[in-house]
Amino acid sequence: MSLATLAFAPRIAARPPYAQMPVDPTAPAPEPPAKPTPDNGNFDLLTRHIPTETITLYLAAMAAREQIARWLGLDEPQTVSLIYGTFAVLTPAILLVLMLAAHRQSGVSSRFRSRAWPLVAALAGFLVRTLSVPGHPAADQLAGLPALGALVVPTFLSHLDPLFAPRS
Repeated sequence: MSLATLAFAPRIAARPPYAQMPVDPTAPAPEPPAKPTPDNGNFDLLTRHIPTETITLYLAAMAAREQIARWLGLDEPQTVSLIYGTFAVLTPAILLVLMLAAHRQSGVSSRFRSRAWPLVAALAGFLVRTLSVPGHPAADQLAGLPALGALVVPTFLSHLDPLFAPRS
């Protein structure tokens, strides 16, 4: 006898009495479960313009900043600034690659044309949002200002979207 048989045997044998009741053919069919709707709430507003890959890699690099500092022979504030600057450059580059991949997957035969607004919005969102990550020397000196900026700047970017975002 297998472990699976032993594990499920009590459940199979002890079926409740309503499980054997006949089904009423005139009863209405059960409604299918509702599809989950995407939450377009505050969290989406805060991270809409920044690629998820950039955020994930930046947080991983910040978590490993001590090891990176030892490997490069730098002190920790220099390493944090280097990580911040590197990802500031990588953010528009990663977004450009993602836009190119989406264009190719769409099957549109037209030539890919990059738009400046998504790249600028991603860079501005990244620069302000990542200052609120603990451990950044500038964030420690600016007290609560980076956290406030992390809430205010995405709001302004979302209000600028209708002006600069491409019409589809």
